[in-house]
Amino acid sequence: MYYAISIALTLILCKKFSTTYSMLDYPEARRFKNFRTAFFVLLPLTFVAATRWNVGVDSLYYGSYWTAYQEAAKNNNYREFELLFFWFMQIFSSLKVPYFWFLFVHSLIFMACVSYALYKGSIWTAWSILTFFMLFVYFDCYSSLRQSIAEGICLIAWAKMGADKKSLKKEIQILSLFLLSTLFHSIALINIPIYFICKMRLPKNNYVLFLIFAILLTPAIQVVMKSIMVLIAGSSYEFKGLALINTIMTGVICFICWLFYDQILNLNRNAHVYLNYAACIFILILNSGAMFLPFRVFDMLKIGYVFIIPYILRSMSKRWNKVCMTSLFAIIFGAWFINAFFLQNSFASQYQSALEDWSTITNLP
Repeated sequence: MYYAISIALTLILCKKFSTTYSMLDYPEARRFKNFRTAFFVLLPLTFVAATRWNVGVDSLYYGSYWTAYQEAAKNNNYREFELLFFWFMQIFSSLKVPYFWFLFVHSLIFMACVSYALYKGSIWTAWSILTFFMLFVYFDCYSSLRQSIAEGICLIAWAKMGADKKSLKKEIQILSLFLLSTLFHSIALINIPIYFICKMRLPKNNYVLFLIFAILLTPAIQVVMKSIMVLIAGSSYEFKGLALINTIMTGVICFICWLFYDQILNLNRNAHVYLNYAACIFILILNSGAMFLPFRVFDMLKIGYVFIIPYILRSMSKRWNKVCMTSLFAIIFGAWFINAFFLQNSFASQYQSALEDWSTITNLP
């Protein structure tokens, strides 16, 4: 109920406060006028996330992150968190701020990053928000405290890659954002090689050849990836791939990107970034059985769909194509959401609000 009301309010606000632009790069694009507008529109989702209590593994009171929070006040990084996340936690714990308020500020930071990224990079705000919610990127701030901050920073970087004019200064900014994100969670390192791949401008025929070549090389890629992972994780390494639905979803989106390749590029000369990104996600998920913690890799990569899906839908000039594609994404994302939401012991379906016992919860150490 909390989620349904918050996403409904967000979409209503989005319709009211997003603006239609007639621009060369984004014909009839619906975008946010500024960062403040984007943050205001996302306030219902932000409020629900910020006032949660005991929802998500990392957010549990008396859980491992709570223990790390208490130890941080003693300058003890016993969980060996990345440097910036540890400092972030240490500032609050040293000031003896109740754990709830640490989580509260964490949610605000994550949603502020998302708001800024949508303002800078989305060309269809409603679909960006739906993708953000339905693919569980939103829920990462409940149960993946370190990674969600890294994802928020990376979203800003990917927004800049597609939206801004190219210059050395912009490239330095983008790389700096990716590097900054790794100081909150090391999994963000995967964005750096993908960044260089996404900079390539490939003709449509070369794009499909790249995909075919990568698919045919899957057995060899998996051998190489497994060898690298064994070197990293040693004998404790386990080979465990992602569910088939992940491969199907990423494959379908990648195929659609190829199908409407030229139309998407006509929207924005920098949209090749997102087309290449879709290909990279599919290839990596296809090889998820050779990854260490593939679900974390997928969580980090799927944030790109927040920008990719609006480009696909906006590129369709024929009404029938747009209706069919909108229905297809609604079905795919709906199935993915239901599968994740109602998974056994799913944290998202067990929402509790701090408002139920505000005075107690907000004062717990």
